[in-house]
Amino acid sequence: MPAPEDCAMLQGYFEGLHELRREMESKWGVGRVELLAGDELRAKWRRQCETWRAAYEAAWDAKFLTRDLLEAVQVKAAAMRRGWAALDAAAEEAGHRPIAPWVWECLLPGGEVAAIVQTNAEASKVIADGRYLVVFTLQEVGNVIAALPDALMQAKQSFPGARFQAPRIRDELGCGPWKPEGDEIPFGREFIFDETSEGAEPWD
Repeated sequence: MPAPEDCAMLQGYFEGLHELRREMESKWGVGRVELLAGDELRAKWRRQCETWRAAYEAAWDAKFLTRDLLEAVQVKAAAMRRGWAALDAAAEEAGHRPIAPWVWECLLPGGEVAAIVQTNAEASKVIADGRYLVVFTLQEVGNVIAALPDALMQAKQSFPGARFQAPRIRDELGCGPWKPEGDEIPFGREFIFDETSEGAEPWD
């Protein structure tokens, strides 16, 4: 590894490209802009990524940062910037639009806001915006549905329109339809019987 000041310089090139990638991902989605480009440009971009990685690793792993190693990093970093610009321009010229996901929101029982989007690229865009605490794609929602107990799936199939609702915890007065530890069996005189029922007697 080179001297600390040389490592700091190399890190500067790396961070600059990392920020540019973040900007492209925020605009187009993670890994999406290169898929919108033609095959030839995409292949050229992949080769460029590999040559940049090789130059950076060679400089970082060297005992001393030579002029040739530093120049290779500078050249490849500049080429990466031109590559991002070429991908961005190609996507726009092809008529593609920056990613603008449709987002469905729902409030979870714990108070968090869940955002549901269609694809991983859209999920990355929503996460980058920094608003949502929990983001799910439709595929992830499908995986959760597939993991539901058979009894719940049968209920949805047998009773169209049936809804799953989150359990509500009783308040400080003990009111509410359910509590996690279960309800006690009401033995004792406080147990109320229906006096119209035959043979109904309170417990002693």
